[in-house]
Amino acid sequence: GYAMRKAKDSYYYVTQQAKTEKNKMKYPFTLHEMNDPEKTKITDVPSEEVKWVDATCEYLAALDEWTIKRVQDNVWISVVKPTIEPNVDNAVNGAAENVEGFSSLPYFIQSKAKRTAKDKAVTTARKKSGFDKKIQDKMLSIALNNMIKAGATINPEFKPPKEEEEGKDEEKKNEA
Repeated sequence: GYAMRKAKDSYYYVTQQAKTEKNKMKYPFTLHEMNDPEKTKITDVPSEEVKWVDATCEYLAALDEWTIKRVQDNVWISVVKPTIEPNVDNAVNGAAENVEGFSSLPYFIQSKAKRTAKDKAVTTARKKSGFDKKIQDKMLSIALNNMIKAGATINPEFKPPKEEEEGKDEEKKNEA
């Protein structure tokens, strides 16, 4: 859906961070799942000359906390939040009407209470939906596909994370 297309557009942040990762790399390099030596090996990067070195650095960049947070926030703020906010506003307003005496409170207190409830609901929705993991999985998937296109041999034992199919987030949005 639209959120995953926006995530692809936000891959720019990953490619920028990949340049920093490339400067830190020591060869030969073995890439493991989530860059954790305890996890499954993905591929080897024997030297800086191999064609998949940039894509390997993109994978590492997609694991960088600051970089992936920028991508996640970009997609959340520009796509998801504007989509769910009207529903959350309606729910908060409806709930406020059912609270006895709420309408007699000073306006600034009503406003603050509604804003707090809305922020909490939006934050909860983000956590419960697993949104941040889905976006990171998408970034890792793009990097892996770039490695394969560049000729990397991927360990057959490595199982990449399952990706959300295009259009799935549209269905979830309509259910909200």
